[in-house]
Amino acid sequence: MTEQMQPTERRKMFRRKEDRKRTTERKSSKSVETFFRNTLRSNLELTSLADTKASILISVNGFILTVIITASGLQAFQEDMIYAFISMIITSVLAILFSVMSILPRYKKEIVEKKYLDDYESALYFQDISSRAPDEYVAYVKGILKSSDATRTHMIKHLHMLGSELCKKHRWLRRAYVIFIFGLVVSVSLAVYESI
Repeated sequence: MTEQMQPTERRKMFRRKEDRKRTTERKSSKSVETFFRNTLRSNLELTSLADTKASILISVNGFILTVIITASGLQAFQEDMIYAFISMIITSVLAILFSVMSILPRYKKEIVEKKYLDDYESALYFQDISSRAPDEYVAYVKGILKSSDATRTHMIKHLHMLGSELCKKHRWLRRAYVIFIFGLVVSVSLAVYESI
């Protein structure tokens, strides 16, 4: 009787180990999904925020340019404000240019370093998607989806490209804001100085 219980007990222990292993794998899989979902959402929200900030800066500077050019036409006979007007025009034009550079669409070669470009392909990135024929792309993705490791690799590469593009956006946007703030301070200082 004790001999019969031992194999049964072993089977139960084996089942418990297998159940624990499956539970751990499920938890790990959910953690990975959460990681990808949160990272993607965060990158997309930051991209949208950067584009909104750039659009606001373009609109504000466009309005400032319109007002300054109109005011400078009306005040053409007053030479004491000429430097303030010129400073504000230059500031607004540069801030608009840098803001446009921030929202300008980029290709992969502008995001990924040249030395990595040849082997750097993601089935999720728009440029890599459009470079294949529809049937070829479907077969390519089906091949990737057969392996969870390959799927994760492509997702990681896609996140890296989104992050790299976001970094470039923020770099241009930061320059645009610095120019805007600096130019605004200089223009106001010139206007105050010239009016004294």
